[in-house]
Amino acid sequence: MNLDPARKRDVFLFLYESRLIRHDHTPNIDIRGADFSEMKLIQTSTQSCEFPFLHLPGVYLENTIFDGCTLIDAVFENSSMTGSKFILSDLIHANFQNTNLTKSQFHDDQLYQAKFTGALLIQSIVHGGVVQNVDLTNADLYQCVIG
Repeated sequence: MNLDPARKRDVFLFLYESRLIRHDHTPNIDIRGADFSEMKLIQTSTQSCEFPFLHLPGVYLENTIFDGCTLIDAVFENSSMTGSKFILSDLIHANFQNTNLTKSQFHDDQLYQAKFTGALLIQSIVHGGVVQNVDLTNADLYQCVIG
């Protein structure tokens, strides 16, 4: 069963608001393999984009847009996020360990103590914002632009 990006977003919001995909509450559900690709999560004057403690290990978030989102302590470990965009988002203590972020873009984000250990950042762009104490141990930075 394939859902369009708007319905995927609705399912995602339901799971988050029900505290089923947060690692600061139990119980949470195992959604590894779930496909949330092409969602658009955008902060507006009428729509919140605050997802602290988001827990999405091993999911598909390809070509997903996070614009103005709060993703503090978010876990994306072992996920596939190729082509995703993070714009003006707070990614403090975010975990991207072993995540495929090929051709992803980070524009004007707060990347403080984010963990990219073993991540694929091939042909990705990290531009502007704050990049401090980021762990890039064993990350693949081939043709990645940071600056």
